[in-house]
Amino acid sequence: MRRGRVRLIKTLRQRMVEASEHERFEQAAQLRDAMRTVQTLHDRQQKMATAELGHRDVFGLKRGPAGVAVQIFQVRSGRVVERVELGTEQEREGFSRAIAATSDGEVLAAAIQQFYELRGAPPEIHAPAEPDEREAIEEYLSARAGRRVKILVPQRGEKRGFVDLANRNAALAYQTRFNQARAAQYDALETLQHVLSLPTLPRRIECFDISTIQGSETVASMVVCEDGRMRRSDYRKYRIRGVGRSVPDTHERNDASTSSGEEAPLRRSVLDTREGYGPSASAGGDEVALRRSVQDTRERYGASASAAGRGAPAEVRNDDFEAMHEVVLRRYRKLLELGGPFPDLVLIDGGKGQLSAAYAALEELGLANLVAIGIAKKEELLFTRDRDDAIALAPTDPALLLIQRIRDEAHRFAVTFHRRARTMRDLRSELDHVTGIGPRRRKTLLTTFGSLAGVRRATREELAAVVGPKTADAVLAFFASRP
Repeated sequence: MRRGRVRLIKTLRQRMVEASEHERFEQAAQLRDAMRTVQTLHDRQQKMATAELGHRDVFGLKRGPAGVAVQIFQVRSGRVVERVELGTEQEREGFSRAIAATSDGEVLAAAIQQFYELRGAPPEIHAPAEPDEREAIEEYLSARAGRRVKILVPQRGEKRGFVDLANRNAALAYQTRFNQARAAQYDALETLQHVLSLPTLPRRIECFDISTIQGSETVASMVVCEDGRMRRSDYRKYRIRGVGRSVPDTHERNDASTSSGEEAPLRRSVLDTREGYGPSASAGGDEVALRRSVQDTRERYGASASAAGRGAPAEVRNDDFEAMHEVVLRRYRKLLELGGPFPDLVLIDGGKGQLSAAYAALEELGLANLVAIGIAKKEELLFTRDRDDAIALAPTDPALLLIQRIRDEAHRFAVTFHRRARTMRDLRSELDHVTGIGPRRRKTLLTTFGSLAGVRRATREELAAVVGPKTADAVLAFFASRP
């Protein structure tokens, strides 16, 4: 390490300059810190050389959701003669959850045993925490070395300072190994876990958003964020019809087209859910109970007053709560049928009213143990079921930025679906009386030309290529008869 110090600093400086030129300032700062660490280590070596520390290995550890990084300084005659890095690969299936369930002691025990499989141990091993089964490991290493080997956890002085230095190097290796951006995502998840007092890291987050204009063509979206990354293959979209009106019994995948198949009453779907997972009730009782639940929610959180203050009719806000209740009910009823996977956190785009409606659906399914939070627009406050006051995070807090990113994606997905639903409705209403145009051809026309205006602008040849010459003539005649 002593021989390569100058070369290492030169390499780090070149990479730092390159990162700065490409405006990767966070990476440049990391490289700057790495240079400082190398220099600090060199300075420490000079001090330790006169401290008669003898032969020992010093372990440093950084453990996070992305994986584990371990740094070992091999000190001989008071000088660091070698630095060894051990690490784990985060891409192994199920690895992150396994790491989250371990302790520092477990990781250190595994690292020490692995490190000394093919090499002898010095008289002392310094670690930042006591490894599990320390005495057994000491006995094993002593037997192999033919002398006593001790594992110590320094608490103060130069020895503790050297352990802290190894820990800092392990943290730097963690950032490098698992990529700064990915590590930052996990840091945001850890912050979110702490702020919300969650039992586990919220690795899978499902977010719901409702999109409607004065109650017209109400739709909902559900997006998924896993390990800080959006999983578009798991996105779902829903058509909402409301209590007592018909709704599709299945949801639509991200890549699915608008369903035009058989529809089933929401009232019946609620009853079916209760028959499958809880006490049965009459269909009328379900509808009344749901309406009462929504009304209680509005009265408790002042939804009517806030809606009136914004100039929105109270029934629109009522529909918003009912829509949230419906989509959460349908989503997790389906997951119960499929056996999961269930999210670690449910995110609701809305305040206390929408959150209460979501929890009402979860309780109907016996899933009240799922944790859900709401995020209010404009104020960007977080609402939970267990706290009367809202949680306000700093605008630059990584946890809030992650939540906003997920919420904005759910909103984008819902608005896109809503726009498509309106376009499909307009196209359907305009072409309902055209001979030869049924649901399948309406869908084909929309897919091909994008909108009713696109169909209107199409030439006979373009229309004929999609629906045939006879139907193309009928479409042209229809538009010619309308100004």
